This record gives sequence, structure tokens and C-alpha cells, in this order.
Amino acid sequence: MEVCLVPALRVFSSILVLCSFLASESVTAGSVQVNSLFEFASQWKTTGHGPKNLIDLLSGHPSSMIEVVGAAGGNFMMGRRDDGDDAQGYSDELPRHQVTLSAFQIGKYEVTNGQYAAVLNYALSKGYLKNSSGGAYGTGGRDVYHNGVLLINVDDSDDCQISFGSGVFAADSKEGISMANYPVVEVSWFGTIAFCNWLSEMEGRAACYNLTTQARTNPFGGGYRLPTEAEWEFAAAWGGSHKIYGTGSDTLTGKSSCNYTMDPGIVPDDCVNPSGFGSTPCLSPVGWFNGVNISPNGNVHTVDSRSPSGCYDMSGNAAEICEDWYLGNFYGTAQATQPNPVCTDPLSGFRVLRGGGWIDNKKQARTASRYFVNPEGAYGTVSHIGFRVVRSN
Repeated sequence: MEVCLVPALRVFSSILVLCSFLASESVTAGSVQVNSLFEFASQWKTTGHGPKNLIDLLSGHPSSMIEVVGAAGGNFMMGRRDDGDDAQGYSDELPRHQVTLSAFQIGKYEVTNGQYAAVLNYALSKGYLKNSSGGAYGTGGRDVYHNGVLLINVDDSDDCQISFGSGVFAADSKEGISMANYPVVEVSWFGTIAFCNWLSEMEGRAACYNLTTQARTNPFGGGYRLPTEAEWEFAAAWGGSHKIYGTGSDTLTGKSSCNYTMDPGIVPDDCVNPSGFGSTPCLSPVGWFNGVNISPNGNVHTVDSRSPSGCYDMSGNAAEICEDWYLGNFYGTAQATQPNPVCTDPLSGFRVLRGGGWIDNKKQARTASRYFVNPEGAYGTVSHIGFRVVRSN
């Protein structure tokens, strides 16, 4: 529930936060909807954002840890073009068809390790998290479960950049670099919708999912959810015309605009890998390709690579999980042309992935490219797959 501090306690809390802020440049803002000062401090340290929300926190009016941009919705043409790099695309990207979307808001960046750790800390304080045997979290293995389903590989994967120690989840460091502002990976589809529900709860928003059935029950209630693949493609590609890449461009060459793997595709040698990691995953901080950043070794000079809607990393970095079940022929069905379409047919057993990741080539980084992932189990948590969130207006 939201903290309501009496004046003296509010002053004490403010001093506590200010001390933490002055002690570390990595201190970040988060939600003030917590159950204790310990949880307050934990969230403050792990959200992965800058200190822009300090006034909100001290005044008791929290703003979201997720920065969103508005997508106007309306009509757009979904599916690949027949020219340029789209000409050699895949058959499941056709037929091109008109889609009508309601307005929505979408994360400007992919969800980070810091943000995911903050929500895990909130869920831990509520008793939502379990170990693989169904016991209280922290009394067995470190992999995180809810309702018997894996959320994220904290223990069983070296690629996960979140750890648990001294009763707190926190972003790791890799080769001396804090991973708080890098996209979270090794998270399952179920782990993404649990994040959405718990973040909604933290902010007093309506939940979008039933976590027992994993069904989307309230998609237009204003809470956080995954984007449908139609919403994802609109935000990645559409700005009056359909851009082939989520960088706002119809071409992709070199290293300046997104984090992907160039030809011939040897990992990690041909990964853009702007952080210069010596081992995989070769992720980059979210929003790094902004026209200002230069890699530490000077090999990558970025250009501003926002999508037409103003989102970063919609091509490359982490491939992004969407709401839809994957069907190769979905674009040819009547459901695909209904307003706000979403594929609800679980026939394939896979969920849609979009945008390509650091390990993928430019063909998969196209805005029209569709591929898929097992939503659960050992093959559902991968080092190049993450997500971003949306909420309806």
C-alpha cells in the first residue's frame, strides 16, 4: 500500500533518501508505494533511472519508473514492404493489411535490470515470490517462481544480470560496469506479465492479467501490459509511412544506430557490442544509440536512432516479447484486421518476438520481422530476449 508519513517521519524519510542520493551517483528514483523504509530504500537504489523523481518521492506523489511516449493509434499498414531490405523478408510478414489501433502509451526504453529488480523487491515484500519447490523465496534455489511458473533465471544462468543477496534483489556488475540500465534478459513470458501486474499494483493501477490463468483480462484499464504485435509494429515503424527499421530509417549499415550482429555473424566478434564486453551477452544500455554516446574504445559513434514514435532499441539490443500467440498465417485471418487485433490462438505454443537482439542479424532487426519463443521452461528464458511495456490511455 502507499506510505502515508506523519510530518516527523516524512522528514526522517527525506533525510534518509537525501543521504543515499548524496552517497552514490547511481542512486535512482522509484515508486514510493512501499511497506517499510527498508523497502523504500531498496527500491530507490535499484530502479535504473536517474534522480529526476526526487521531488515526487519527497512530496509523496510518486511518478512511474517507466518513461512512456504516446502513440496516437489510428489506421496503419501492417506487414513488410516489397522494396529495400523488406523485399527479401519472410512469408509470415504478409499479406500487408490495414490495422486500426486505439491510442496507447509505450515504454520509451526496454525494461531494465534495475527496474525488474525493484519490482521483484516489491513482490518479495508482499510474499508473492516462491522458490522452485513452492516454498518461500530465499529458502532454496535463487530462480524466481510464482504460482509454480518460472519468472526469471537468477540462479541457473550466468547471463542474468540480477542477483539476490542479503534479502534484496539488485542489478549486477559485469566486467566492472553496472548492469542496472541494461535490458533485463533471461525473463520468461510469464515473468513479463507478472512484472506488469505488480508494477500496476505499485502505482495503484488496474491489473491487466490473471496470473493464475495467464489470461489478459483488462487490457484497456490503464494498467501495464505487453504490447500486441500490432502496437509494437506501429510504435517501431509508423510515422506516416512504414520504416523498415526501428531506428527511423529504411537502411541499416555499420555500428552507429543499433546493437545487432553484422555479417558474417560470428559471436561476439561481429556484434556491435558498444560496451566492449569480452563475453556474451553483448547488450548495451537502453537508449544508448542517441547521437551523443561514443563507445569506450571509440569504435562506435552513435546517431539518434529513435523510432517514429520516439522509442529506442526497437531494432536490436534485446528482442522483445509481445502479447500475441504466434501463428505463421495470422495476417491472412479475419482476426488480423479487427480493431486492436491480437492473436489468441495458442496452437503453435509460442509467443511472438519482435525487433531482434544483439545476437540477431539485420533481417531480424526489421520492424516487420516476426519470430517466436517458448513462453515457459528452459527455452523460454534467453540472453537476448527482453521486453517493454504499454498501457492504454
